[in-house]
Amino acid sequence: MDATPTKRELVTGGDPDARFSVPVVYADFAPAPDLEYIANYVIPAKLPDFPECSVTYLWKKKGGAKSGKGVYGKLTKSSGLVGYFAGTEYVLWLAADHIKALGFTAYQVEALLFHELCHIDIEEDEDSEEGKLTTKGHDIEAFRAEVEHYGFWDEDLRAFATTMQGRLPLE
Repeated sequence: MDATPTKRELVTGGDPDARFSVPVVYADFAPAPDLEYIANYVIPAKLPDFPECSVTYLWKKKGGAKSGKGVYGKLTKSSGLVGYFAGTEYVLWLAADHIKALGFTAYQVEALLFHELCHIDIEEDEDSEEGKLTTKGHDIEAFRAEVEHYGFWDEDLRAFATTMQGRLPLE
């Protein structure tokens, strides 16, 4: 990945700064063909090593919170009995309430979908040449105060800093 500033374009075209039209979700979850449409463009355009797998896209009525912060989306691997009945390998949902309340733009929704899709991974499997689908964690885990006090002290933080340097706007 290069470290040049990101041009704000949508993979589906259109105005990246347009407010995203979030559907009304009456039940806990609702099908999200709009999110699937976007993901079907994001995957080939930005995730060239994306594994062959099935993903069901949903809107969640309320995203809730974790550690005092709103949960905007989540990717879950369907396995066992749930996987059998769901008929899909992954379920990806975005929180309709948070996205609507915060006035997410089309660009922010695309970025959030990209983020959740980045959790999908494949790992080597001794029993199969194809590997095994799994979910992966984030590339970095850090606190703002940690960086303020100690800087980019480990390899993951240094790699993140290098990427960010080229992405920061010049004033």
